[in-house]
Amino acid sequence: DENGDGTPECRQIGPWDCDVGTPLTVEQCCNMIKASVPNADVNGNYLECYASYPVGSVSNPVDYGRVTLQVNKDGIVVRPPR
Repeated sequence: DENGDGTPECRQIGPWDCDVGTPLTVEQCCNMIKASVPNADVNGNYLECYASYPVGSVSNPVDYGRVTLQVNKDGIVVRPPR
């Protein structure tokens, strides 16, 4: 889509709630998200999603060989590494 002047139209996407009623599986949630944004962006990229589990959970156990950095929206480290 364009704004009528040849410039690409920007639109907001998300957030999505995959925990309403009966919670969706990761695959179901990903499919719902991708279906809500079926078109490519101005660079031809389609929306992708992946599961990101909290460190220490069953799906993402603590790995003492890995360093975790907390950064702000500008990519600046805001807490010491753990």
